[in-house]
Amino acid sequence: MKFNTQTAISIALLLGALPAAAQETQADTAQSGTVALEAIDIEDTRAPKPAYRGFIAEDSGLSVIDKESITGLEDGSGDALDALRLMPNVNFDVNHSSADAEDLQDLRPADISISGGQIYDNSIRIDGVAVDNVMDVTNTNPANYNEVAGASAQTIFLDPSLIGSLEVRDSNISARYGEFSGGVVDAKVRDPSDKFGMTLRYGFENDQMAEYIIDDSADLSNADAPPVYTRWRLHGTADLPVNDTFKILLGFGRSTAKVDYAASEGYGGMFRGLRSTSDNFLVKGIYDFSDLLKLTSSLIYSPYESEYANQNGINNLITTKGGGITFKTELEGETGNLDWLVRASYVDADMSRDASPYNFSWSSEAPSIDYCTNSNCTSGGFGDLEQYQR
Repeated sequence: MKFNTQTAISIALLLGALPAAAQETQADTAQSGTVALEAIDIEDTRAPKPAYRGFIAEDSGLSVIDKESITGLEDGSGDALDALRLMPNVNFDVNHSSADAEDLQDLRPADISISGGQIYDNSIRIDGVAVDNVMDVTNTNPANYNEVAGASAQTIFLDPSLIGSLEVRDSNISARYGEFSGGVVDAKVRDPSDKFGMTLRYGFENDQMAEYIIDDSADLSNADAPPVYTRWRLHGTADLPVNDTFKILLGFGRSTAKVDYAASEGYGGMFRGLRSTSDNFLVKGIYDFSDLLKLTSSLIYSPYESEYANQNGINNLITTKGGGITFKTELEGETGNLDWLVRASYVDADMSRDASPYNFSWSSEAPSIDYCTNSNCTSGGFGDLEQYQR
């Protein structure tokens, strides 16, 4: 009996101690203020921002590519239209990404088709001002006697770093655009920032940086050697807020391409480098007279030149021109319940060519002809052609 009594007392003492121990544990936890939790994994389930806005209810044929998407989709070529590759109703010229020498030298914007139209059927605009080319843009032969080759479907070239958004209309287009049968591309120049800032971009590529993927079944015995070329691009911007009411955006840049072409064996077979140069200058200013009255003006100058020389001849350099100048100013205001806008614009595009004025064909047996071994030797070109659009 004594053993059982002691056992009962021991159990009672143990059970009696449990509430006291629990109270001490709670007191220690309260004093420390910390609670150990298991690891928690957090996953981001928010959908990514779309590359462009399309299928807009109030304007079903409109798609808008914003500044962020333009920057993300830029390939470094300086072509502002390159961001349109993701649009389902926009198709690009198959030669735009070609590795041929002529295409590597070409710095003009890509030729595009919208909703199946021809490249010259579109209306290309900058801030609503039409910069379409009314000249023949189908001639691709720079040595054509009567026509200038290389005219682009748009007369003014704009660097993508200066664009705030691209608006593309491929259907259900208002008649106010007019004078086209394809689609509409309207590049909106970005406004100057309220904060001072500068940007500078540089890109470089040449034939030593290129790697060609060749099919195993291709016969390379008669293939031409890969082109020898150099391309570079430099562009900068400056945002200059003068004060609370006046701010300016400056943009400047240059793109160049140099490609080596071989003369024919009859003219020595030596290589000569031909260049293309595309410049870009912009000034845009905004002046706020008040919260209800604003003046916006912009000036864009984008000259373009490309060289060509026939391999069968000498002194036959042809320089084809493109690009031009555009100026726009607009006054926007509110008067009561009326919103109004007054706009004036001017576009001047140069699509001329410079070439040697006379073309001669000489017999290689003539005493003074020492530059050619063919039966007849050619020298000179077909003269200048002036071609402007205003």
